[in-house]
Amino acid sequence: MANESLPDPRLVGAEYKKTATVWACEMYGDFQVVTLEGTMLGRKGDYLCKGPNGEMWPIKKEIFESTYEPTGKKPGDQFQQ
Repeated sequence: MANESLPDPRLVGAEYKKTATVWACEMYGDFQVVTLEGTMLGRKGDYLCKGPNGEMWPIKKEIFESTYEPTGKKPGDQFQQ
C-alpha cells in the first residue's frame, strides 16, 4: 500500500482547525462541478460548497456535517471576513 511509507501526522505533525467560511447547499441529485483540481462528481445528498474566492467543490454529507457548523447567514448575505 502506498501510504505505508508516509509519516503518521498524528505522531509528527500538528493539529489544525478550519477557519474559512463557505457557502454550501445539500444537492438533491447527482452533479458535476469544475473545481481547482478538475471536474469532480457529487452524489445526491452531498453538499456543493463555494469558498470566498469563488472556488467550488463537492463534499460528502457525513464529512460536511462533521466539519462545518451553520453561521446563521442566508443567501444574499456577504461572506464573513
